[in-house]
Amino acid sequence: MGNEKKKILLLMPELFHGGAEKQFREIISRINKQHFSVFVIISNSYSNDNEEIELEFIRENPDVEFFFLNGLHENGNAILRYISAFKLNCKVVPLLKQIKPDIVLVYTLLGLKISYLCKLRGLKVIFSERNSGEYPYRFYRNNNIFLKSLSEFICNSKPAQENIKENGINAKYIPNGIMESEILPLSETDVYEIVVPARIARVKNQEIVIHAASLLKDDNIKIRFIGKTEDSGYLKQLNELATSLGVEKRIEFATYTTDIIDIYRNSDLIILPSISEGFSNVLLESYMYGRLCLASDIPMNKEVGSDCQRFFAIDDPDNLAIEILRIKNMEKAYVEKEIVNNHNYVTQNFSINTMVYNYQKLFNILTN
Repeated sequence: MGNEKKKILLLMPELFHGGAEKQFREIISRINKQHFSVFVIISNSYSNDNEEIELEFIRENPDVEFFFLNGLHENGNAILRYISAFKLNCKVVPLLKQIKPDIVLVYTLLGLKISYLCKLRGLKVIFSERNSGEYPYRFYRNNNIFLKSLSEFICNSKPAQENIKENGINAKYIPNGIMESEILPLSETDVYEIVVPARIARVKNQEIVIHAASLLKDDNIKIRFIGKTEDSGYLKQLNELATSLGVEKRIEFATYTTDIIDIYRNSDLIILPSISEGFSNVLLESYMYGRLCLASDIPMNKEVGSDCQRFFAIDDPDNLAIEILRIKNMEKAYVEKEIVNNHNYVTQNFSINTMVYNYQKLFNILTN
């Protein structure tokens, strides 16, 4: 009995959506299958246009069992979310009976809503918080029964952990991991490519980059926004802003891609303008692949940034424009030295294997 594999059930809104999904795909792929059996429920909470890459991921993980539910809503009005939570609990019951997991790992607010049901069935539930931890009082009031049903509350940044602890929850800290890579060669083209890799959403604050672009009187500077469109209204607003400022020819909204290496290979500078982050994957990925990054001066970015990281205020496009030109005009030897320092920093402190190991360690503690 003691040698039986422990069953881990992950609940995800999609396999491919953003940074959180990437982290949990790594857990799915890398977890020690000799000790753990892995099951994944996909609630299809967001619009899904990634069927081909999802099927490829499933084929690459034949020892993992996947279950796809009908579309349930993470976003929308309160009534819609409550209906989705009720439907999710109803749909999960037969799967819990079938799988009989030891641990259930969730990371969305919709996923949190199954914690009470799981506790009634004697299961350990882990909630992995992926945002800033800055929740209003009503979050704790409305979700009290679900929060009390958790075995562990995990934060992926220390500022988020501090915010959660201030509200009486003993949260643990497990930072995200970054896939190890060699430094990519720097671009040799005349065009200076700036890439903003993030889903199109207001919290990602893409408009400040467009405002900064209007201050840069250099036609050789091109800006690409790469990410899934979460907010179509915001995308329309960004396009209209670019047109009104006369920079639409220097701005591109590229289609979503899972080829992260390609994103960084075809860039000279990365910009992370978010108003809020759970964990700054983009910042550390830029270090790993050998690109300098300008990041907003929010606590989550400052926490993980290297000693030479440059920041800008989230509401100051003039400051951002100045920093863009400063980096663009840096001597190549200095850029290369900074790139090496950043690469060493991320490989020593934020490896993907360390992240997976920390979750495996937690699973073992909860099941022993």
